[in-house]
Amino acid sequence: MTKRARRIYIDEFKNQMVQLHLNRKPRSEIVKEYDLTERHLISGSNNINLQARSRKMTNVEMN
Repeated sequence: MTKRARRIYIDEFKNQMVQLHLNRKPRSEIVKEYDLTERHLISGSNNINLQARSRKMTNVEMN
């Protein structure tokens, strides 16, 4: 099996993939359609969730 070249995704693309998943598009379809790996999709989703939580905590601290 050949190793894939490392790819870098911009935040806008990552957010779009996470939104597709949150809108109930199956992971398997997203992975096939955009030539991703499950790992990319899962880690992107986790990163977006962490950023959102961080923003919420910051907003609560400011109030």
